[in-house]
Amino acid sequence: MTKKFVAFVTLFLLINACFAQEVSLDQLVTSLNSKIPISDNSEKLKFRDSLITLVEFNEEYHYSELITENIRLALKMDSVSLATKHTADYIYYCNSVLRDPEKGLEILMSIGAKS
Repeated sequence: MTKKFVAFVTLFLLINACFAQEVSLDQLVTSLNSKIPISDNSEKLKFRDSLITLVEFNEEYHYSELITENIRLALKMDSVSLATKHTADYIYYCNSVLRDPEKGLEILMSIGAKS
């Protein structure tokens, strides 16, 4: 009976730790999202970059929308290295995570057409 109790308590603590981290992520996302609309373009780029890093590959937080907006803003601001990094990450996400290589190719072609 003691082993079952220890296992139950351990499981309970692990579940609580997981939920505590999720709340923490939600708070960070909310904080960054509140700063984006009131920031200038260079700050928006930084805040969105941080947000993308936090929610990488997580559509619950609109990853695809965030990364495409940041690619557009980075290109608009001539931040080619950041636009390239995000484009590569987004193509990887489409190809490997979503298993949609056509979408990855479409992104590559659309970015290539703009340059």
